[in-house]
Amino acid sequence: MTVELTHPVKIAEVVEAIAPPETTEADHRQPEKPTPEEQEYAEHLHTVLDILNQHGVAAVLVGGHALKAIQGQPLYARRDNGSIPDLDFIALGPNEKTINAAAAAITKAAKNKKNFPEVTLDPILFEKKLGSLFQFFSQIIKDDQMYYLLFRSVIQEVPADIFEIYWRDYGGCRVPTFSGEWTYWRYFLRNGCEKPKDRKKLAEFFAFLQEHPEELMSDESRKQVIEMISSMSKTHPYVVRLLQLYWLLDYKLNGRISASGGFLYGLIRLFR
Repeated sequence: MTVELTHPVKIAEVVEAIAPPETTEADHRQPEKPTPEEQEYAEHLHTVLDILNQHGVAAVLVGGHALKAIQGQPLYARRDNGSIPDLDFIALGPNEKTINAAAAAITKAAKNKKNFPEVTLDPILFEKKLGSLFQFFSQIIKDDQMYYLLFRSVIQEVPADIFEIYWRDYGGCRVPTFSGEWTYWRYFLRNGCEKPKDRKKLAEFFAFLQEHPEELMSDESRKQVIEMISSMSKTHPYVVRLLQLYWLLDYKLNGRISASGGFLYGLIRLFR
């Protein structure tokens, strides 16, 4: 069954269209035996999940790892250039103090392990407020059991059910993710646009969603998320355009601007 999704190009001029590629269905079979790199990375992932569990932090895997976990693909242990992929999480609770303690424990564990990936544990906000002039990434707010999306002066209430956690088998671990469609839209919600480097995998994932209606959000939830993306572009067009140019330049330079460990990488994380 094919399910129609409303694509951002229909609601925001600054977001370019993504056409699902005409390829055969992706091979989702797990390898019979993991490589040494996959085994090592899986151990690191397990360490991170254990620390989050020990601290009682409700965190959800996002980004490229989430896309692969949702599609049932093998663990992504190395990039094409041999570098180690980051692990990106959104921490939904219970509070900022506990989340910071878990992040500190992960940093401590990383010092004692070889090839430990860079781990981002982004906490949501626990107070409804407007963003600052230096906000370049959207954020999630939970205030009195209500959820909102925030980007500078733009704030949009969204249904709580889009934050439902789905447990997936990934690299021998049980990892928490959001639904497939919410994971997809988050790529556009970060800056009001997608990064050029993400277009291919998002096109493939879009095609996957077309064939997996169980991964879709409700029509009302989708409508509110799309309205948020549109409002980001309409209210702050120059900021979104600047971010587009930034990510395009980073793409042309093979990711050297935003590469993990560099000064600009740290600066980006500071304003995130």
